[in-house]
Order: sequence, then C-alpha cells, then structure tokens
Amino acid sequence: FGFNENSTLVARNDVLEYENRFPTGISCTIDNHAEEYTLKLDGVFGRNHIYAALAALALAHQLDIPSKDAVRALREYDAPPGRMKPVHGISSSLILDDTYNASPLGVETALELLARIKSAGKKIAVLGDMLELGKFTEEAHKSVGQKAATSTDVLIAVGKRSQSIVLGAKEAGMAEEKIFYFDTSREAGEYLKTIIRNGDIVLIKGSQGVRMERAVEAVMAHPGDKEKLLVRQEKEWKEKK
Repeated sequence: FGFNENSTLVARNDVLEYENRFPTGISCTIDNHAEEYTLKLDGVFGRNHIYAALAALALAHQLDIPSKDAVRALREYDAPPGRMKPVHGISSSLILDDTYNASPLGVETALELLARIKSAGKKIAVLGDMLELGKFTEEAHKSVGQKAATSTDVLIAVGKRSQSIVLGAKEAGMAEEKIFYFDTSREAGEYLKTIIRNGDIVLIKGSQGVRMERAVEAVMAHPGDKEKLLVRQEKEWKEKK
C-alpha cells in the first residue's frame, strides 16, 4: 500500500479539508484496482496518518471486511496527542500540535504541510531543538531553518541547538525582524501570547526533551483540556523541570 501507482492499495489526490477558514482534516481517493472510494480522516493532517489508514484498509481487505465498513470505521480514527493534531488557540487561532518528538525529516515535512495550508492570518512556526543527532546537529538545524524561511511568516526557535535554525533562516533570506529566539518553551509560549491574532496558524514541534507542549499549553484556547489534548501530562513528566 502507498502512493505508488504500482501498489495493490493506492492513495492519490490527498487534500486538506476546510471549515470556517481552518483545516479540519484530510481526504484522499483510494484505489484497490477493483473499486475506488474516498477516505476522510477528521482532526489530523499529514500523509503519515493516511499511511496508517492504508495499513488498516489493507488488513480489512484481507479479512473480507467490506471497504465501505472499513472506511466508515476510520471516520472514528483519533491519533494520539502531539502527532500533528489541531488544537484551538487563543484569539481564534489554530495550533498544529506536533510536539511528541522531532527529527529533521519530520520537521521539514511539517513545514511543507504548513506551507500548503490556506491561512487567513500569519503562519507561525515554533521549532525546538532536535536531539540525538550527533555530528549532524548543526547541519540538520540549519537545513530546517532554510526550509522555515520559505514556509512561515514568523519563526520562533527554542533551545541552544536551534540557534542554527535561526542562522539557516537568515542565510535563506528571512528578515531578522521575523525571527525570534528563546532558551525555553515556556518563554516561547509567553511570547506567542503577545503576537497571535485571529486566523493565525501556529506549528509547534520539537524533541521530547525540549518540552514544546508547554508552548502549546500557553496559547491553547481551553487549557482545562490539556490533560486530554497534550502529550507528557503524566505526573512523572509534570514533575520534571
């Protein structure tokens, strides 16, 4: 299964679904060479979720479960927190919460998605350190910064390694007044409060150790729902600095 036309189960024409100016999910056409149908996934974005759905559809096909029943069941699909999930933000904004973890490919893919999304306001990327990259640390962060320069209106970098994100964005021509840097995710969240406006879309992503969910918590419209919506809300995580 996949997006390759030679696959047995093929996904194509994936698009973002919108309602009231904001994206609400994704849809695509599924072709298993015997029938064609539409798959819709609410409350998630990115091809990674389509791949997960394709795996489920492939299994359903092998178990002789009718495609219409499998597709209907997938409308109930609910991805875990922090995996590119929409969260309502303050000032009628939308947060793309991708704070579970981060790798160079994952961050660049998230930035590509942000670039695709239609927005009535600013596109803001809040990007934390990517950890455990060894000798590739500086190069990978600079590459992310270069990508951010073409995908965002405002870039906020968090953590000492992300100083290379700032450098990469500047080298790619992003204006300095659109780039901001903070040592911690809490500081980034407090600054976000001052710049978010109606219609803005905010991507927040970083490795686990940078705790980027704290930035989401600072600007989510309903912080009382954080236990349900955010990653790392368990007691042992909450007790860590």
